[in-house]
Amino acid sequence: MACHDKLDDMLDEQRKEYDALPRLSSVDKIMSRIETEVDRSKKRSRRKRKFLPLAAGIAAVFVLAALALSQFQAGPGQQIASDHQSGNTESGQLPEGEAEMPNGESAGSGNSSDQGTEAVSPYVPEKTPTTIDETNAALEKMKETGASPGLIDKVFTKFLQSRTDVRTEQSVKLNKLGQIWLASNNQNNYRELMPGFENPKQIEDPKLQSFAEKLDSEGFRVITREGSLELRFDYGKLQKVFVPFVSDTMDTYLTIKADPIVYSEGTFEGNWNHLGGKLVEIDGFLKENPEFPFAKELKANYDKFLHWYLFGNLYKKTTTDGSTIVKDEVKQSFQALIQDNPDTFTARVVEKYYNQIKQNGFAKVPQESFEMPDFPPYLK
Repeated sequence: MACHDKLDDMLDEQRKEYDALPRLSSVDKIMSRIETEVDRSKKRSRRKRKFLPLAAGIAAVFVLAALALSQFQAGPGQQIASDHQSGNTESGQLPEGEAEMPNGESAGSGNSSDQGTEAVSPYVPEKTPTTIDETNAALEKMKETGASPGLIDKVFTKFLQSRTDVRTEQSVKLNKLGQIWLASNNQNNYRELMPGFENPKQIEDPKLQSFAEKLDSEGFRVITREGSLELRFDYGKLQKVFVPFVSDTMDTYLTIKADPIVYSEGTFEGNWNHLGGKLVEIDGFLKENPEFPFAKELKANYDKFLHWYLFGNLYKKTTTDGSTIVKDEVKQSFQALIQDNPDTFTARVVEKYYNQIKQNGFAKVPQESFEMPDFPPYLK
């Protein structure tokens, strides 16, 4: 009887420890299994002297139940959280919701004000937008979801590059439609057609009207030059639409491009100070941003503008004795640029050229007689 009392005491103690465990949805199943095992053990052993194996079996069942409960309490979510914190992800993949962004950063790597709160990944469009409206919607959504200005710039850059890639093809199609318009309207120039590109609904030809609307939606503007139609980006329009989203660097680029220098039929659209100022702007921008996505384009602009500024044919005048000298407005532009921008490469080039023409009585020095200084790496 004493042995039975000890067994009962041990079982009571085990049951009390079990009852102290947290109640979970699987407790009933576990208890049912324990009771079943106890009943089976009792039936298999009728004799009281066999109580020791029975006690050992019941105790083992309780131990297994306790282990099962501890694993159930841990739950799969805690194991995933542990793996996430330790970086234990298979095949080097980021956890779901943290896809890698184009700049190599994790989209969900932003700081969270509450520890343990899952970060929201910034939105990134799956495809490159091809129109102003598509791009505007994409950038607005990116900004709302916390995308950085650098990441927004990447998407905007892809939009501009995609339109640059198709500009030649679009120009060819535009001129074909333009030739059809000339023939249909008995015209020998595009003077009457040009207002239609500002407001395509004014164009009566359905195909040309539809194409003009498409070009406008993609950020192009149409100009006429030497009897043909040309496509240019309407940077002023792009800047107005996208300045709320892009970085200050991209905004500065759009500002430079929105104020173009156009050389057409022997005439500049602007004065010499405008041309010199544009050189200084590009010089400073590329010095600060040598890896800018459109740096190559700006370098080409700089080289072209510098040659216009120094060697152009429009700044000379003929004196009473028939000699050709530099106009006063050009000399004054040179002087102002040198004085106002002494630390720039542009000023050093202009000063060297100015001193040479000054020694020559301000007669124009041809390009082949001027030794151009080596360009700094950011302008090459």
